[in-house]
Formats: sequence, C-alpha cells, structure tokens
Amino acid sequence: MEILKEPWPHLVIDDYYPEDVFQKLISYSKRKLKENKFGADGRFRMRFERDPELDDILSDNILSKKYFKYFENHREYNQDFSVYTEISGIIGPYRYKIHSEAPNKVMSLVVYLGPDRGRGTRLYDKDKNFVKEIEWKPNRAFIFCGQDDVTWHDYLCDKGYFRITINQFIERSDCA
Repeated sequence: MEILKEPWPHLVIDDYYPEDVFQKLISYSKRKLKENKFGADGRFRMRFERDPELDDILSDNILSKKYFKYFENHREYNQDFSVYTEISGIIGPYRYKIHSEAPNKVMSLVVYLGPDRGRGTRLYDKDKNFVKEIEWKPNRAFIFCGQDDVTWHDYLCDKGYFRITINQFIERSDCA
C-alpha cells in the first residue's frame, strides 16, 4: 500500500482483491456488459446487484472504514450513511470531465478491473493543474476522501479501448 499526499491524500493498493474474488468480479462485469451494452455516450454504469458469493467481501473492504485513519480531513458523517457499489465502464474515445468528488461522498474506492492496458485516474491540484495519473493496473485500488474544491480528478479512455472499474462509496444520507 502506498500512502500519497500529492496533490491531495490518497492510497494506492495493488492486488486489492484476492485473486479468486477478482476473477469473479471480472466475470460478473463481462456478463453485465453483454447483457446491458455501452450507451450511445460510450458509458456503462450499473448498481452492483446483490451476489451472495461477493457481498461479504465487497462490504468488508470499505465498510470496515479501516482506511479513514490515513485521512486527516474527510467529510463528516453520522450513523446514517450508506455504501453504494457500482460497475462502471467506458469505451473510447471518452473523457469524463474534471470534477471534485460529489458532496455526499465521504470515501471513494475505485478498483481497476480490465482490460490489461488502459488509462488510470488523473489527479489535479486545487487550481485544476494536472499533477499525475494513477497508472492503470488490473486489481489496483485508488482510495480517497472527497473534499470540496480539493480532490479534482478525471478519467478517460483512448480510442479503441475500454475501461471497467468497480467503485464503492461511503455516502452521507443527509446530502440531497
């Protein structure tokens, strides 16, 4: 695990899921892509359906909240929070605009699923100047706590490629 501070605090963890779980997530995402396809905008996003084989593993990863200790600043939340899990995909050419994490998101986890080659997540400083890219590597996790006008980032996909991630968010329910 790497604990990084620039341009803002974030964690990068390789081999995040055990190999058997990672393979199940890849199979699941491929099956859902075949069933649902990419939209006309080049995007695919689907709330993760409950799966007894994966529920315990997925909830243990972010629900444990063990990663909060690495972040001095994070949005306040109380017992009234939820965890949202989604499979997200894009097909290139595609670029999701630079954005700061939504106000309801307290902690965000993005795990790169596939393919083997792709573009990671690009990080920007408070003035929206590019600083670095979290390099794409299957089963690499990128974790951070959203901060207003601080955690600027975007992601993209080159022409002829696709990008599939599983994302989990601890969300405040008091934000509409």
